Amino acid sequence: MKRHLAAVLLLMALVPSAQAWSEAPPLHASAPSLPLANGMGTAIYDVKEHRIAGFFTHMYKKGTAETVTADLADRVDLAVAGVGGPPDEVGYLQGTGILREVRRQGALEVENYYFMPLAGDPGRNLVMLVRLANRGHQAQTALVRADLDFHVGAGPQPDPHDQGDGVDHKWKGSDDEVMRAVPGGLFERSPASPHRLLYRGMNLRTRLPAVEIRGRDLHANFQGKLQIPPGEAAWAGVAIAHQEGGELLDLQRGLDGGLGQSPPQQLLEREQEFWRQFHAVEPDLSHLSADQQAVYRQSTAFLKMGQVREPGTPADGQVLASIKDKWARCWVRDASYAMVGLVRSGHLQEARQALDFVLRARRDPRYLPMINQDLPAGRKLDDYLVSVCRYYGNGLEESDWNDHGPNIEYDGFGLFLWAFSEYARAIPEEQRQDFLRKHLHQVQAKVVTPLRRLIDPETGLVRPDSSIWEHHWTLPLEYDGRRHYAYTTITAAHGLRSIAGLLEAREAQECRQSADELQQGLLRHLRNADGSIASSLEDLRQDPGLAYDAATLEAVNWEMTADPRVVEMTVQRLRSATPGSPGVMRNDDGNWYDRQEWLLLDLRAVEAWQRLGQPARARALMDHVTAWSRANYNGIGELLDEKGDFQGPFPMCGFGPGAYVLATEALRPATP
Repeated sequence: MKRHLAAVLLLMALVPSAQAWSEAPPLHASAPSLPLANGMGTAIYDVKEHRIAGFFTHMYKKGTAETVTADLADRVDLAVAGVGGPPDEVGYLQGTGILREVRRQGALEVENYYFMPLAGDPGRNLVMLVRLANRGHQAQTALVRADLDFHVGAGPQPDPHDQGDGVDHKWKGSDDEVMRAVPGGLFERSPASPHRLLYRGMNLRTRLPAVEIRGRDLHANFQGKLQIPPGEAAWAGVAIAHQEGGELLDLQRGLDGGLGQSPPQQLLEREQEFWRQFHAVEPDLSHLSADQQAVYRQSTAFLKMGQVREPGTPADGQVLASIKDKWARCWVRDASYAMVGLVRSGHLQEARQALDFVLRARRDPRYLPMINQDLPAGRKLDDYLVSVCRYYGNGLEESDWNDHGPNIEYDGFGLFLWAFSEYARAIPEEQRQDFLRKHLHQVQAKVVTPLRRLIDPETGLVRPDSSIWEHHWTLPLEYDGRRHYAYTTITAAHGLRSIAGLLEAREAQECRQSADELQQGLLRHLRNADGSIASSLEDLRQDPGLAYDAATLEAVNWEMTADPRVVEMTVQRLRSATPGSPGVMRNDDGNWYDRQEWLLLDLRAVEAWQRLGQPARARALMDHVTAWSRANYNGIGELLDEKGDFQGPFPMCGFGPGAYVLATEALRPATP
């Protein structure tokens, strides 16, 4: 009860006055950095420093329990002498992973382009280009410099078991590095490290004091003096390629396969053409405003950028929760919203690759005994397919452990069935039958059957788990801990109903009966006095005044109830603390994370309002999310705080772009 009393007092203190609600913070950018990614690696652009500040050798944060993905970049600059300071413009070319900076000084307009190419046969390559346009009537001369400070030497590395937010993933290599000149550029390696880097200048040259140099902090430097006639433009740039192991010839082949010997402007044009073709499969967006269309196309671009592309490895296909930060991991829950977003936006190949990753991923043997410990005889699980939380880069099941054990989440089981079914229904009949012959038996045995066994026959609810907000397994119940969470029951019912249409008659009937049992249990045991859905059975019993969770809005979206009170009362009790916002915080548990506005839940509320026949409220909320996204490079962060700043990881994938695609589909006018 002390927790609940504290939460009440905290929420009362947070409720602003009526005047404050009208004083919305002005739209502004708060994202501290922006990702460049192509499935092989990730580079980070620092918004304040206006430069590349990170270069990760894989997209996922951790490849195994013992390895942390390295960030090799210290400082990476591509600049024009005499043209500095903050850019006049910065942002992605709309709907792409190409970042553009613009600076104007006198008659000279300088455009920098940064991207990790997806066109062709991409490797772990970073391309940095500069275009200098002469807007005046006199010829211009410009000196372009590239200073590339990467670390490849062996040395102390981050603790892979540190769960904190402040883990520094910079490669702290201190052993000698070796740099030598090669045709068109430089090759950097360290005898004691697996990392190899190849730098190639485009209209830029490099000079070493010797054919080969050694040291502990070597920089690759390129420069070139460009002559720009009036009304014309000149180009220059640098390409950086990384490989673990191998020798120079391997890197040269990889860079040539990805970029060839194309001049800078052709590299940019080729990448732009890739993105034009990528968006060509997407549905008609004429029901959306121009701003919404811009966010939609950047959202699908982020979904593409957030998917690991390492063919022939266990990592291939996984979709990360966020393209950078510590959430560059594949959660089943986030990935499911991302997969459905990919299906709805027409990107079936990417959705299939994401499904294939889960279907071949490996289970950690520690969790099955923990699950079965709570199950009676006859209902224990023989096996299961979907991770109880997330995955390492190598495809092994992972969970977030602390002093109170791991998170064991059953909501991913139902969400995966939803994503699997959405994909199967979206592909042509012949492909569907082949897909189902290959995978349906495994899904039935290791997802459907375990999920049905996890239903508590006494309540009709899914048995206690950690659920969407990851309450650790053995936390004391009076504080948190595993419970009969409504969200898990909602996802289970939706997943079983989704898969039922793909099964034979008897199996389909069993799935629908289980889904009906879950729906009845939800509406019988998890109703607050005001008609909303309670967060959990235990919260409702302990303190019904604090049993609200915005994740329960999915009960309306997935047609488990059409009672408007489910949305009305939940939104009223969980109103966002961001002044002027029509959005919601995630729940009423009272800590900082819970109190922030969650963009995922705003976007799911868009669909809920639309389903309840309140399109004005749906569109107001959609416009709100869109406006903040437009102010932040068309990305969607995890949280929006009281100042209108995005907090947490940015940009999200499933919990941002995936949910945005679903919201736009909810707003699509019904066809006659």
